[in-house]
Amino acid sequence: MRARQTQIWMLYRRSNQVTRQPQTCLKTSVYISISRNVSTIRYTSPDVLADENIDHFRQKYFRAEKPVVIRSAELCLKLPAYSKWFLETVSNHGKKGVQAQLNFDYISKHGDVLVPLELTSSATKGEENNTNGNKTYINNTQFERFQAPLSMFLDWTAASAERPKEESQVNTDINRNDTNTQIYLAQCHLENLPPQLQSDFHPTPALVSQTGKNDVYATNLWIGTPPTYTPLHKDPNPNLFVQLAGVKHVRLLSPSTGLQVFACVQQEMMDSTTKGDDFLGHAATFRGNEMMQGSERVLLERAVWGDASSSSVPSTGVVRAQNHIGYDVILERGDSLFIPKGWWHSIKGVGEGITASVNWWFR
Repeated sequence: MRARQTQIWMLYRRSNQVTRQPQTCLKTSVYISISRNVSTIRYTSPDVLADENIDHFRQKYFRAEKPVVIRSAELCLKLPAYSKWFLETVSNHGKKGVQAQLNFDYISKHGDVLVPLELTSSATKGEENNTNGNKTYINNTQFERFQAPLSMFLDWTAASAERPKEESQVNTDINRNDTNTQIYLAQCHLENLPPQLQSDFHPTPALVSQTGKNDVYATNLWIGTPPTYTPLHKDPNPNLFVQLAGVKHVRLLSPSTGLQVFACVQQEMMDSTTKGDDFLGHAATFRGNEMMQGSERVLLERAVWGDASSSSVPSTGVVRAQNHIGYDVILERGDSLFIPKGWWHSIKGVGEGITASVNWWFR
C-alpha cells in the first residue's frame, strides 16, 4: 500500500497539478544529544461543560481566558458537515467503539478544488552515547507545503485506510527507529472551498457568534490519518476547536509557562551541537517551517510530550528550571475545546481511522 501511495503522489506531481509554495520544501538531518532528565511539566484536566450556556461560558471562560472542554453533541449536530462528510463505522478499537471515515462519494464531487497540503517524511534513529550516558537522535526530515487537487488527498487517504493495521501503525517513541510519510490537509480556509462545502459548516456555533463581537477572524479545516502533529505554538485570537471525526490529544500551557518552555527550547538549540541545521531565533509562528522540521520539532515534542510515550522516555532538559502545570485533554468525535488567546498548545491526531477538526478564530 505504501507503493500505491507513492504512485499517487508521483502521478499528481508529473501532471503539474501540484503547486509548491515558495521556500517550503525543506530537508534536514539533525543530530541532537538529549540528556536523561525527567519532565517537570505536570498536566491536569480542564473543566468540562455539558452544554452551550452562553452567559456561563462568556463569564467563566471567555473573559477569564481559561480553557474548557465542551462535550455537547448538539453543538456538532448543528453542523451539516458532521454527518455529511463523515460516516460512522463500528470498530473493536477506540474508547467509544465507533470511528468515522470520510464520505468519499460526497466530498469527491468537489475533487478539482485546490487545497493546502503538507507532506512530512521523517526517519528517526536513536543511538546510545556510552561516554556520557546521553541519547543521540538522528532526525532526517523532509517537509513540504503545496497546493493540490482535493482528489489527490482523497486518493492518498483511501490508500492509507486500506493498509493493514500492523503496517499503518507508526511508533512515535523517539527512542526507536521510525520512518513515516504523511499528507495532511492543514489549515484549509473555509472561504477557499466551494459554496456547497462552505455551507456544511454553518451556522457558526453560538459560542463563537454570540460570546464576543461576532468577529470571526478565520475558519480552518484539518483532516488527516494519524499520526498527525502540530508542535507547540499560540494562536492570534481565541479559538473554538471542534472535533468532527477521530481522536486528538491536546496539551495546553498558559501564556507565561508556554513562553518559558519555548524560550528554553530556543536556548537548548543554541547550546546544542547540530549538523546540517542552522539555528535562527524566531517567534512562535503558527506552523512555521522552523517548528515543523529539524531540531526545533524534536525539542518541542520532547518538552511537551516527553512523558507521553508507551515506555519510559526521558525528556529534554529544556524545562527543568521549575515545575509547570498544563492541561491535558483527549478530544473525541463531537467534543470541542476553547483555547484562549495566547495559550500555547500542541496537538496530536491519534488512534485509527480519519481524524478531522474545524476551528474558528474569533473575537
